Amino acid sequence: MLIKDLIILLKVVIIYLLSMDTTHTVTSYETTEDVPEPDLSYKKYNEFAIFGHLVSAIAMISLLAEKTSLIIPYTETFAEYTNKPDNSTCAVGSRTFETTDQTFCITTYYRNKASKLR
Repeated sequence: MLIKDLIILLKVVIIYLLSMDTTHTVTSYETTEDVPEPDLSYKKYNEFAIFGHLVSAIAMISLLAEKTSLIIPYTETFAEYTNKPDNSTCAVGSRTFETTDQTFCITTYYRNKASKLR
């Protein structure tokens, strides 16, 4: 399965690179004068990016091919805004945020999770 995926990816890259035609000239239909060639330097960056992504994909697939499962830990963070009652203070670790109408307590929570890849 891995070899099939790599062959398909390589075919797509080759087809894309072959379809990039930079030898044509653009002419104006209103006059007989030639229109200047557009700047195609961005295509070199695209080709470099395609090659870099191809190398990265091959490297990651080869590194992960032998693993049966992989656990990637990450942390989810979110902030909760609650109305601050008059003459009270926010909880420890919270901060206040004042608007023209109200004052809020902003508390940041962290939750550890683990994502499992097959």
